[in-house]
Amino acid sequence: MSAACKLFFIDRLRVKFLQLYNANDFAPVLANNTYYRKPRMLTEHEISKDIEAKVKAFFEKHRRHEYLKGDIVIQAHEAYPGIFYLITGYVRMFTISKVGEELTMHIFKPHTYFPLSLALKSGKNPYYFEAMTDVSVFMAPKEEVFDFLKSNPEVMFSLTSRFASALEGFSTRLQHLMFGNALSKTASLLTYLTKFFGKPVPGGTMLDFPLTHEHLASWAGMTRVSISQAIGKLKKQGLIRYDKNHIVIPDIPKLAESAAV
Repeated sequence: MSAACKLFFIDRLRVKFLQLYNANDFAPVLANNTYYRKPRMLTEHEISKDIEAKVKAFFEKHRRHEYLKGDIVIQAHEAYPGIFYLITGYVRMFTISKVGEELTMHIFKPHTYFPLSLALKSGKNPYYFEAMTDVSVFMAPKEEVFDFLKSNPEVMFSLTSRFASALEGFSTRLQHLMFGNALSKTASLLTYLTKFFGKPVPGGTMLDFPLTHEHLASWAGMTRVSISQAIGKLKKQGLIRYDKNHIVIPDIPKLAESAAV
C-alpha cells in the first residue's frame, strides 16, 4: 500500500473516531492532528458522591451503634461522647423549656454527622438528640474528626455549604415564627421540610419520614391544637394530603404561596 493510501485510511479512521465520540472531548496535540482525550471534569453529583464515600470510609473505621425509635442518642447537659455519622434513620435535635415544652431545632437525615457545630465550641450541650425512627450510626472521637476535616478541604467545603444552607432555612423559619399566623407558619414549615426531606412520588412530593402533630408543633413553636387546625385547612385547600402516616405535597410552589408573610 502506498504512503498516500495509508494516510487516506488513517484520516478516515480519525474522522470515524470523532464521529463516534464527542469531538469537543478531544484536542490536537501535534501538527499532524494526533489526538488525546481531555481530562473530563467531574459533575457536581459525582463530586458529592466522592465526598460522601470519603466521609463514610472514615467513619466506618469506628464502632457502629444501633438505636430504636424514641431512644435518646445524646442526653442534654452531658459531655459529647463523640461525633456521629448517620447511616440510616432520622435524628431530632430538640430542647425542653422550664415548663416542659419541646422545641425542635433540627432533624438530621442519613449521610449527615452531628453534633459537629456544637462540638466545635466549649461548654455543656443544651440539646437532646432523639431517634425519630430506628437509627444506625458510626461514632468517632471528635479530635479524629477534626483532623480528618483539616486534611480534606473538599469535605470541609461541603460541610460549610451545608451549614450555609441550614442557616438560610433557619432564617426563613425565624421570619415566619415572628410574623406569620398559624396557617402560614405551618405551610412554611412543610415547605422547608419538603426541601430537605422530600422525595418524588406519583402526584407530588412526600416527606420521607412520618411526622406527628406533636413533632410539627414542637418545630413551629405552636400548640398541637393550632397545628391540627392549620393542617386541616391545608388539607381542605388541597395543598397537602396523607399517604398513610406520610405527608404529601401535590404542588410545592402553591404551598409556598400560603407561607408568604
